[in-house]
Amino acid sequence: MHVFLLVFSTDLLRLLFKFNFKNLYLFFCRLKALEKETLPKCQATMIKALEKDKDEDKVAQRAETLSELLDKVSGLHGDSDKNRTSSGELQNCAVNLWNIAVAKRAGGHLSTGLNARLRHLACQLAFKVSPLEGSEVVLKRRVMMASKTGRAWLDGGNPSMADNSLSLASECLEKLTKSVLSAAAEGKLSEDDKERQKTEIEKDMFKVFCYQAESAVAQEQHDVAMRLAQRCKEMLARLPKETTFLAMLCYNFGVETYQKQKYEEAVAWLRLTANLIFTGLANSEHSHPAGLHLKVHILLVSDTVEDNRLVSAVTDCLHHPELTVELALNTIKLLIEHKRAQLALDGVKQLTQQFQASPELGKVYLLHLRILLDNRQMQAAKALVEDCITGHNTTQPLDTTTRKRFHLLLWEQAAQAYEANEYEEALRWYDYSRNLFSSNDRHDNNMAKLERNRSACYLHLKQYDKALEAARQAETCDPTSAHTQYALFKIGLLQGNSDAAIEAIEKMGTVDEKGEENSTIEGLVCLAAQLAFEESNRDVAIRALERLVQHSHNIQQVLTAIRSSNDIILSYLETAWNLGLKCGEDTNMMHQFFNMCFKFSSLCPMDMANLVRKKTCALMAAAACLQSARNVSDPGEKMEMLKTVILHVDACRETCREICNSKITDTDCSGDSTPILLCLYEFEAKAKLGEPDLTQLVDRVMAMPQADAKTLETMAAVCC
Repeated sequence: MHVFLLVFSTDLLRLLFKFNFKNLYLFFCRLKALEKETLPKCQATMIKALEKDKDEDKVAQRAETLSELLDKVSGLHGDSDKNRTSSGELQNCAVNLWNIAVAKRAGGHLSTGLNARLRHLACQLAFKVSPLEGSEVVLKRRVMMASKTGRAWLDGGNPSMADNSLSLASECLEKLTKSVLSAAAEGKLSEDDKERQKTEIEKDMFKVFCYQAESAVAQEQHDVAMRLAQRCKEMLARLPKETTFLAMLCYNFGVETYQKQKYEEAVAWLRLTANLIFTGLANSEHSHPAGLHLKVHILLVSDTVEDNRLVSAVTDCLHHPELTVELALNTIKLLIEHKRAQLALDGVKQLTQQFQASPELGKVYLLHLRILLDNRQMQAAKALVEDCITGHNTTQPLDTTTRKRFHLLLWEQAAQAYEANEYEEALRWYDYSRNLFSSNDRHDNNMAKLERNRSACYLHLKQYDKALEAARQAETCDPTSAHTQYALFKIGLLQGNSDAAIEAIEKMGTVDEKGEENSTIEGLVCLAAQLAFEESNRDVAIRALERLVQHSHNIQQVLTAIRSSNDIILSYLETAWNLGLKCGEDTNMMHQFFNMCFKFSSLCPMDMANLVRKKTCALMAAAACLQSARNVSDPGEKMEMLKTVILHVDACRETCREICNSKITDTDCSGDSTPILLCLYEFEAKAKLGEPDLTQLVDRVMAMPQADAKTLETMAAVCC
């Protein structure tokens, strides 16, 4: 029964392998369920699981179930035909599960932790069967699976689980070693084959020892890690090319322990690194660019290094035939980090020639440019940029990422020049950036920003035609930008073209729905109004103010923005007043405008003329608000409006007191009808709000010399 079960399930697995991991889960379900369920029921279960299992959380749940089921699968031992067949099938299952895990990880469908768990399950399954004597293929497969599973656990931050897998790999390697030696003793292997196989086993053992050392360091078992590293070092006589890897590993251990403030362990690891570098890596027969890079790093952190020794190490590294662009640039960055600017500059110049044919040459140019700029070698930097532009537009185009980084550097230089009022210099750097844009980038938002920046430079240089041309280019790239319209407004204003300036202001008001925030647009319109007043162009300024008052959603921001100019405030006040008078029967809009007038007047100097203006604005706001409350049908909205009327009345009374108490003039307030009007507005609002102090208000009105029979009739009509 068990043999049949294994064979049948493996055939099923082969069919399902093309799908995904969840099918393998169903295979294990079959191992448990076939004894109780019929085949149709198993198929139904399979289809249901396939339909539901769609995300990583479900995969994790399946992995947990697989682990539980796997514990119930008995190991197969012995040399019977049935067990031999079953062992082979079970090995195939392990391989298929492994391949599923690898494919899902490569496709980005598994997290690091889940990847390790699936590999671990496959590895467990592979070890369920004891290989027959001399089955080297199975042993080698187990070494591969166990060592890579250990690596996966390390990457997932689980060193204790890694230890279990790496121990299995080590045991298999020992068995392989015995197998090779036994075959050689029996004359089944030639001496060359024996040495070749021993070298392969030693490479795997070296890797396993390194992983075990990494696990030990992660668990702060530094004595264990050091013993393993020493064993690796002893193997370098037969594996000299692994010196670089071991040196880098020990160096990383040193850095890691130093960061954890374990200085004694850090010194030991760095000492071992230096020993590896100077006794093994320096041997030219087996040198490697990564090791030479590490040698440069060690020399740089040394307090007593001689310059000629450092120069020699840098030269060896940068001239190595296997040097990659990435490693070369990292070496140059090390020199920059340790204040070796001239050595870095000489090195990057060499790399520019060395990698002329490389598609990554742009990265070398980019670092070269940064070094020149940091050292203020501006002429050399400009010459380099021009060479890059020529190459980019002819035979050596820059990749997208490198080109973006060039733009950032160029804009950074342009911004510095602009801040220093060096507008021609800023233009030069912006023009360099412009020449790196292709025809396909003409509708890019960054291209629009670039053209606006160029326009601003031309504007400062009073080259208005060129400024207008650049601004028009920006408008072509991004027609919906309020910033571009502001640039066009500014050019039109400074050229004395009021129509163009007003057209740009109008267009600013049409981009609200296309991505610009209202606060941004309102801020730009405020700036436009201020600039127009400064240029004594009152018509343009008034149009800007009208546009702001009509479309603003944030009155407080508008008031704050224009606080610095009394002329602007008065113009706003006048505009709002006139618009309020034109509202006709729209008492709600009228109230808004008169309320604006009151706020504008509050920002003006407190002379008598403005105090009277402020009082009138408050009175008109109260009247308009009261009329709006009469017209509105919604009870809640009516109540809010009536409360607002009372606030306007209080504000107007406070202004009246300021006028009467003012020391600026001896104005006679006794003939003013404002107090009686305020009482009437307040009486109607409070009566409709149902407030209880109406009697006191009537007594106050009766005491006023301005009160007459008509006043009392008006109050009585409100109560009816």
